[in-house]
Amino acid sequence: MRRLLACAAVAAFMVLLVSPVLPAANTTSVHAATQSYTDDFNYGSPASPQSIVPAAMDVQISKRDQGDDMDPTPAQHGTDCAAPPAVHMITTLAEGVFACKNHLMTAIVDGGYGEIALTPAAMVDFSSGTSVVSVSVSTLQQNLRDWVEVFITPFGETMATPTDFASQGPPAHGLRFSFNRAGITATSEGDVARYDNFAKTDLPKARSQSLAGLGLSSPTIRTTYEMDISSGHIRFGLPAYNVWWTDTNIAPLGFTQGVVTLTHHSYDPAKSGPPSSFDTWHWSGFSISNAVPFTILNGAERSINAGGATTVHFPAPAPANAFLRFTGLGPQGSTFTVSYDGGATWVSPALQNHASWATHAEIPSTYWTPVPAGTTTVMFRGVHWWGGAWWARDPAIWSAQSGSQPPPTNPPTNPPTNPPTNPPTNPPTNPPTNPPTNPPTNPPTNPPTNPPTNHPTNPPAEPPGTGSGSGANRGGVAPSPPATQSVLTRLVAVVNPKQDPTVTVILILLALGALVAVYRVIRA
Repeated sequence: MRRLLACAAVAAFMVLLVSPVLPAANTTSVHAATQSYTDDFNYGSPASPQSIVPAAMDVQISKRDQGDDMDPTPAQHGTDCAAPPAVHMITTLAEGVFACKNHLMTAIVDGGYGEIALTPAAMVDFSSGTSVVSVSVSTLQQNLRDWVEVFITPFGETMATPTDFASQGPPAHGLRFSFNRAGITATSEGDVARYDNFAKTDLPKARSQSLAGLGLSSPTIRTTYEMDISSGHIRFGLPAYNVWWTDTNIAPLGFTQGVVTLTHHSYDPAKSGPPSSFDTWHWSGFSISNAVPFTILNGAERSINAGGATTVHFPAPAPANAFLRFTGLGPQGSTFTVSYDGGATWVSPALQNHASWATHAEIPSTYWTPVPAGTTTVMFRGVHWWGGAWWARDPAIWSAQSGSQPPPTNPPTNPPTNPPTNPPTNPPTNPPTNPPTNPPTNPPTNPPTNPPTNHPTNPPAEPPGTGSGSGANRGGVAPSPPATQSVLTRLVAVVNPKQDPTVTVILILLALGALVAVYRVIRA
């Protein structure tokens, strides 16, 4: 009996001895931003190109005029979805976003300015460190007036078709990652800009290297671009090739969550080549390491006008605190009225905040207006204007639900001193009459200390890094503490709740005394 009691005493004291050095249980609830978000953009392998509006993605397909037609465009993949160089002709805006061969394509041509914008239903969250956004895209750029970018924008400031060249203009605050915007000057390398109260600042370049210099010019191989974002640092490049065009500290952005919008721009590409040079971009492998999901309800009717549909039906009732978003042609603020109650009452929808130079009636404007909870249909009315008939496109209901934040109220401490009053500074090669210079305003001052000396000239068919990126604070649901740890920490809370070092020393001495007592019992 004495031996049994002695062993029990030793066990109890050993528990108390060990438990103070174990980590305490994580009692903080896990924020939604610790989830990762992935979308392979895989919509099957149809027998022919299939136009698509994914349920979990806002799709905007825009041009500078009324109508739903597109300039005839030879889009990659044949009529039977055969791989490039096979093409099929598209002639409507709706055909510009389509699926073939288990991935998503975008193609658009417009004699004015065409743009496709894809917004998955998840915000990137970098409130607690670095978050990684990545997407895989084809690299064949045949036309210097056709390019792709990613915008990161606070939820309440999203533009339906953002750009800093024409059309709706940039968001009030945000980041723009250009994958090949510099291709307008035939270099085809990435760069980053930030926006503060619509003023654009080009971030310094860490490295200048073209896609062609890396041997990247493929319509079928999709290369991963990675954007590492934190409140004080931005890195952007191609992880598979250890090429980082931007790697720089920044002043705080003033927001820590942002909607991610993938954009395809087309500024009259016929000016730079024949139809055979028009570009199609192939997308797959989208991911956000730390994400906050939100709600997108796409309207069944994508084009709203006096000669067509004027009532939009949504697949589910609008959640609380929701917004109706759409683009519309005509004088801003005086063209449209909408009804949420079947025509009993009509209200003027609110405009999104636009840059001063992007307020033209002939350019589709973003409308962003509260919608009552429970709304399933929205009726539209409009007035004709000097440019023609009223026209609205691509309506959707957005709701941030939980975890969102309002637009930034404290801009960074060093915003640009001269906000733009005219269209932005880096247009394509046959630009409007007063094109500014294209290179970044701050030349590289901090190139990497050990840049790779031998760049691959024959990239692998499936380059590494097609997942959610490399390094950088991936996030994920925090694991629950082991059951034994929970018991130990409860014992500590009773015996030594403050983990006082003096108490710990006493516990150690008691445990040692218990060991001596057991030894004596055994020897007896």
